[in-house]
Amino acid sequence: MSRRGRRRQKRNGEGEKRKSRGSAVAEALEARLLLADVKPWTVMVYMDGDNNLEAALLEDFREMALVDNPDVNIVVQLDRAVDRLNVPGYTAAHGDWKTTMRFLVKKGVQPEPPQWH
Repeated sequence: MSRRGRRRQKRNGEGEKRKSRGSAVAEALEARLLLADVKPWTVMVYMDGDNNLEAALLEDFREMALVDNPDVNIVVQLDRAVDRLNVPGYTAAHGDWKTTMRFLVKKGVQPEPPQWH
């Protein structure tokens, strides 16, 4: 191993690898799911609202939050539009956040921050 590699190992704590932001986010999600109610099923839904379907996706989210199933966890990753350009279908509802967020959907939950980032 080169000197540069050994210095990097020392700086990072004797050979420990630095975690990328993506792996840290994945670990945080996993930890929160483990703390959530353990259920036999988990349904993961990706909702891409970077288009004129944003309002419909928020309505779909609210419909999922009407159900309280003791056997199913619902995890939603929802991506909202950044530029709206006055096109029908876009909405400023629920805090008008413009990023991708993750939600553990339970009865009554709304698609509003703060949630998992």
